[in-house]
Amino acid sequence: MAADGPEVSPSGDGGIHESIRPVPAEGPPHRSVLLYYRYFPDDVLAATGADVSVQSLVSHQRTLCRRLGLRGRVLISAEGINGTVSGADADVLRAYIGAMESTALGACGTVEEAGTEGPRPFAGVDWKWSSAGGTRHIFPDLKVEPAKEIVSTGGSVSVRDVVEHGGTHLDPRQFHAMLTSRPPADRPPVLLDVRNTFEHAVGHFVGANGDPAEQPAAMTNFSTFEREYCKKNAGALADRTVMMYCTGGIRCEKASAALKKHGVREVYQLRGGIHRYLEEYPTGGMFRGKNFVFDQRVTAGGGGGDVVGRCLACRAPYDELCGSRVCAVCRDLVLVCPDCRAARRELHCRRHAYLATCYFAFLEPFAADELSWQLEGLRSAREAQESTNVRKTIMKQIVRVAARLEALRSGEAAADPGAPRRCRTCMESSNICDGRCWGFWRRSVPIELENCAEKGKEGFIPVPTPALISVGSRVAPGADWNELRLGESAGDRRGTVVETKSWGTGRSAAPDAVKVLWDVAGRGGRVRGAELYRWGVLSHDGTRLMYDVQKVDA
Repeated sequence: MAADGPEVSPSGDGGIHESIRPVPAEGPPHRSVLLYYRYFPDDVLAATGADVSVQSLVSHQRTLCRRLGLRGRVLISAEGINGTVSGADADVLRAYIGAMESTALGACGTVEEAGTEGPRPFAGVDWKWSSAGGTRHIFPDLKVEPAKEIVSTGGSVSVRDVVEHGGTHLDPRQFHAMLTSRPPADRPPVLLDVRNTFEHAVGHFVGANGDPAEQPAAMTNFSTFEREYCKKNAGALADRTVMMYCTGGIRCEKASAALKKHGVREVYQLRGGIHRYLEEYPTGGMFRGKNFVFDQRVTAGGGGGDVVGRCLACRAPYDELCGSRVCAVCRDLVLVCPDCRAARRELHCRRHAYLATCYFAFLEPFAADELSWQLEGLRSAREAQESTNVRKTIMKQIVRVAARLEALRSGEAAADPGAPRRCRTCMESSNICDGRCWGFWRRSVPIELENCAEKGKEGFIPVPTPALISVGSRVAPGADWNELRLGESAGDRRGTVVETKSWGTGRSAAPDAVKVLWDVAGRGGRVRGAELYRWGVLSHDGTRLMYDVQKVDA
């Protein structure tokens, strides 16, 4: 999202419904978007003894957002808040800002009644405004979650570090002036992009000489920045000028502190990130390409319209990221054009390109000789790796391929060269899922039932008609239980519905998913308690409803 928003997957609004029943329509389009973050200042931490009640803030935030009809993603921790919310119009979001800025904390760090004297954790927030453009809803629902950190570093960078070691903030004009000035020939500043690789691929700043910003090649998640970048590069940067940026500023707060803790003395960061810069320079300035955001807009903000992205396979200009195009190994987004996607059964990101001929998530199409070749490639790749975690990942795949090869040789299984392509996330075939079933990409009903292009197909179900199910209902694995995704379906497995939810967004007339707490853990350890399962989700081709579980008597 445009303020370096929380990278979390939607799983409903957290509310409990008594039963699956008709719910209000999805409401008017959300035209306005608000992006923000805040590391709690010293007065808040001091007044509460650094013991902010995260659960109190979460409950307050959920109540406020529901009352105003907001959608979005908000993370709250003892160190601060990070969120993006959308509303029907600007007035609704102004009401949200007013309520947030008047929120006060009591001595125990809990939210107190309006008018209470106490530290105001959200006073002074830099509220960033944006437009939803032509997207009706940029988020499928509302998700407010507690977190250990609002930007994950594995605990290596604290809010105190941000205050004590953070870099020097430059506003967009100052940042632009430094970018365009003539640097010393032997000591040019290091322009550093601390976003993920796929964000950098579709848009980034360039320096005065036109060279793109440096970007940690192995960073697919910010939590690896301190470990993978700072420890390896801080020595070479100790006497250099570092200019860093991210989408909205929040990642730079911790990235600059991490670099300075490792001995880099001169670190500057773009205040408000790319978002504020493009407000100041709407035609792009020194920014090239598109600004990736973590919502259904995918990209937002101004810019010159340059296509800086390149298809990872053919290198043709291309910059459209999609939740259906992910790496077979790590599920990172892969920038690949439609032609190259059609020619490949599975995709591999730049970091895992060396595994493109031997690592596949789905093994059904391969014959025994092909699997044997894959095993040889995997073993060679594992031997060449120094990273313990990478070696473990490859070893798990070696075990999978070896088991499949044994099943083919024993006659227990047979290769299926015509096996359908599958979604890397939910494991369903492409006619059931278009690959956008996770994160902010998720949609429960991709097409309106009454105008469905598949309406004439045999077996088409014109109206969702799930049997009544309620909190407390007993369930067992159902007709659409997918063992690739959910683990083995033991015949005696039973669980209890603890919540009914929406699988995503869309125009379905009722919640179409249930959260189940299982009596006993599943064999193989693949199924955990209190997880979300489909209950009447429409397939991508519009021909059937899918039920992961079924209602049972006991």
